[in-house]
Amino acid sequence: MGYDLHITRAGNWLDAQAQPIGRDEWNSYAGQHAALVEAGWTDWADVGRQPVYELTGRDEEGPALGWHRGEVNVSGETIEYLPELVAIAADLHANVVGDDGENYTAEGPVGVIADI
Repeated sequence: MGYDLHITRAGNWLDAQAQPIGRDEWNSYAGQHAALVEAGWTDWADVGRQPVYELTGRDEEGPALGWHRGEVNVSGETIEYLPELVAIAADLHANVVGDDGENYTAEGPVGVIADI
């Protein structure tokens, strides 16, 4: 099951525009990354058409990564790809953050209380 993550420089992904990853910076990085393949686009009303990249390198389909308003949205099978996503975030001097605000390392969420 997929869970959306965010690659952002802000502490909270909702504040990504305060410490943005630039659109050109992201597209340049993604275009040169060996495991990211352009796989379509998203049309955003506020920023226009943006490319979407798929994280490849395994047999199964990887998550989709796309820039929007200062962050990189990650959707699809995200948890299985945490090591790769954390490495991408580190390259961008950013963090991987979940929808609920939890931070992720290559091993999983940090500071989240497990369900009992």
